[in-house]
Amino acid sequence: MAGNPQGPNIVANEFLGSVISGAVGLPVLESMLIHLSDHFIDSEPDCWFELPSGRKRPDAGLHFGSLLVG
Repeated sequence: MAGNPQGPNIVANEFLGSVISGAVGLPVLESMLIHLSDHFIDSEPDCWFELPSGRKRPDAGLHFGSLLVG
């Protein structure tokens, strides 16, 4: 998700990795960039990051989405 504590390139890395993997014939789940609004993020606290120092709210905007249900 945008604002990920692992760094600002995580969304791009996940999306490009998925696209490239599919392009070379590897089995990958459908993925796309999705837009999450401030309203959605505020109403769904389960999508916040869990850190040792506490919870961190993700930024609104473009996020990587896939059909993987974990």
